[in-house]
Amino acid sequence: MTSDTDTPSTRLLRGARLVPVGVPGRATGGPVDVLVRGGRVVEVAPDLPAPPGGGVLDLDGRFLVPGLWDQHVHLTQWARTLQRVDLSGTDGPGEVARRVGAHIAALPRESRGRLVHGWGFRAAAWDERPTVAVLDAVSRDHPVVAVSGDGHSGWLNSRALELLGLGHHEFALDENEWFAAFDRLDELPGAAPAADEGYADALAGASALGVVGVVDLEFD
Repeated sequence: MTSDTDTPSTRLLRGARLVPVGVPGRATGGPVDVLVRGGRVVEVAPDLPAPPGGGVLDLDGRFLVPGLWDQHVHLTQWARTLQRVDLSGTDGPGEVARRVGAHIAALPRESRGRLVHGWGFRAAAWDERPTVAVLDAVSRDHPVVAVSGDGHSGWLNSRALELLGLGHHEFALDENEWFAAFDRLDELPGAAPAADEGYADALAGASALGVVGVVDLEFD
């Protein structure tokens, strides 16, 4: 039988400089060692012995801070963005159309007529407004929905507008009109009923950045 000090979850972080919470601009003077067991800090002191069977990570004077909490997250939407066509950094409607068109061209035949969902465009600095006609030119028989990076605008092609019963529109939908349509996107053929497949990737990405908790402000 082994003790909890022998488990692989025990690690010694050697030579860390601690950043105290609530004291802006200050850090402790000299480096210390931090013993972590089962994901929790259990001891902080200079020159701690290496744990039997545990690993030692030499931080060489790097700063150590408490885990971060993100206080405003829409977790389901974030998870779903990891499964959507990336439209971030586009410089205008033409580039969005090229990315959507390339994605559609690469889809297998069995995906014909299913929703193509993009995310991340920001039209405020564009010289042209996003028009339905631009998406129609590349979308074939797919309903296409592109969500702005701030989530407050949705750019739909004619097929998506038709399936949602929204009638003719020339430009993207904004604010209240978009939010009403957003609540119905799961009615479109091929819309994912849940974001389960993206949650693991979203949480792993957050953890890699030092985020240990989130406050979820999802509408539902």
